[in-house]
Amino acid sequence: MSSLLGKSVIVTGSSSGIGLATAVLFASKGSNVTVCGRDAARLQDAVKACEDSAQKAGHRSKIISVQGDIGDSTVIKNTVEQTVKAFGGLDVLVSNHGIALSKTNELLADWTQEFFDKSMDTNVRSVIELIQHAAPHLEKTRGNVVCVSSLVSLAPVSQSMNYQISKAALDHMVRCLALQLGPKGIRINSICPTYVPSRLTRSVEQSMQAFIDIIGLVTEREQPLQGQVSGPEEQAEVILFLASDAARMVHGQSIAVDGGLVLKGQPANFPQLFAEFMQPQKTLRFVFKTWDTFPPTIKTRSKEIIMSSLKGKTVIVTGSSSGIGLATALLFASKGCNVTVTGRNPERLQKAVGGCVKAGEIAGFKIKVISVGGDISDSAVIKNTVEKTVEAFGRLDVVVANHGITVNKGNASLETWTQECFDTSMKVNVGSVIELIQVAVPHLEKTRGNVVCVSSLGSTMASVQPQNYLISKASLDHVVRCLALQLGPKGIRINAINPTFTPTRLVRELDPSMQALVGVVQQLTNQEQPLQGQVSKPEEQAEVIVFLASDAARMVHGQCLAVDGGLSLKGQPSNFPALFAQFVPPQK
Repeated sequence: MSSLLGKSVIVTGSSSGIGLATAVLFASKGSNVTVCGRDAARLQDAVKACEDSAQKAGHRSKIISVQGDIGDSTVIKNTVEQTVKAFGGLDVLVSNHGIALSKTNELLADWTQEFFDKSMDTNVRSVIELIQHAAPHLEKTRGNVVCVSSLVSLAPVSQSMNYQISKAALDHMVRCLALQLGPKGIRINSICPTYVPSRLTRSVEQSMQAFIDIIGLVTEREQPLQGQVSGPEEQAEVILFLASDAARMVHGQSIAVDGGLVLKGQPANFPQLFAEFMQPQKTLRFVFKTWDTFPPTIKTRSKEIIMSSLKGKTVIVTGSSSGIGLATALLFASKGCNVTVTGRNPERLQKAVGGCVKAGEIAGFKIKVISVGGDISDSAVIKNTVEKTVEAFGRLDVVVANHGITVNKGNASLETWTQECFDTSMKVNVGSVIELIQVAVPHLEKTRGNVVCVSSLGSTMASVQPQNYLISKASLDHVVRCLALQLGPKGIRINAINPTFTPTRLVRELDPSMQALVGVVQQLTNQEQPLQGQVSKPEEQAEVIVFLASDAARMVHGQCLAVDGGLSLKGQPSNFPALFAQFVPPQK
């Protein structure tokens, strides 16, 4: 996160709630911040909170405020201009502002054009206009945009229809603009927060308390991570990650930050619960409250959710003698984790162990690293890996299932498909992962640990070949979603990443073949990827894995995150079969 030091950041709607938490967190990382809002007194408090946060962290960040309705074109222009004038540029734009207007419970019979237009104007139009003004400055710095959407864009309810529609529009705006902004070197993503007590509240304390009660009731009954209500700080941590260089290959994504609630959809009784909160004939606006005003019972475990939460944790990384697995093991080691590396090649495993120990030492940690050799798809090796880890370190906190196999016969077309190749792919890429998690669960439950699976971009992008591999990775993605519902109540999170083409990952033993793949990847990304010509490195995939494993991602659960620089937004290029055939010759 040191990549944020000295960066210039605009956070709209930042006088309280998620916006304030985000501004304060950026300030703590040494960023210069512009806070925005309509209330002068709260803005003044926000500036002081950011200054105090920066000072506490040893930074001399500059903080300015811009007062006004960010839905006003003049205020939008003024916000960008004042920021660039004060800080000399713009690196990050966090669009957090929004409005919820409702007449009755906003069912179809009650819908009005007036309320619809206002919702779309504030929640979508003003965001587009803000990005339009910011883009020339963001292009100069290869900056990025993070929009704050809502869980209801993914899991609709019957009430507050205009708000939900506007947030769904916002998410698709992110995907559309990703294609336009990517070639300029500008990333854009959004988060879809769960119910956050300080976000959708009334100015009347009694109604606010009613909403808090609803949140607690909904999450305790329906959320896989039982009863965990999100605080603004947890949403801010994900925003901060997306804005950092660690997320350089995350582009055009909308991430649910909901503790897994969206996996089950909105609870069946939500309309009745919501009706208790939203009384008929009331106009609702976001009335942000300071997090400290909420009852202690509704607060989350910690306000300081940072990557240092990994220090002293125990991590298993399978397939970690090279590629993404090795990069991941090294990064965990640099965070002070004890690591178990696995693989089939003793020589590469020995080098991996030495590399991890050195990475820990360079970062000032005395960590322990062990290796377990063997085929991780073998049940005995799976059991041995978990047992040796717990025996050596006394606990297990994180499992990264990175191993996988590509089995091709004639590029696995329908004509050349065989049951043998299919079974092998499913056993290694899916079955062994489930078994590994099964063996690890009793230990992860004790530590409230988590699992990160390494899937593939191919799980969401159909291609002619390699068929078996792609099918198995799509299966793995759904394993993550299904297990999220089972593991959440145990306090165990599970997520996956879907990496783009990474030259060191899908490689052959022969160097010429590897070079052929590199050529294919470069040709694909130069032609089709919104972030032009950026081929992913193992270290970039590792950054996302480590983030998902940290407490900073505590409310991210059951998600499959494309780490592809936006390539999946456009689908496979038409010439992919011919390009891939250069890399995978028939019958190999």
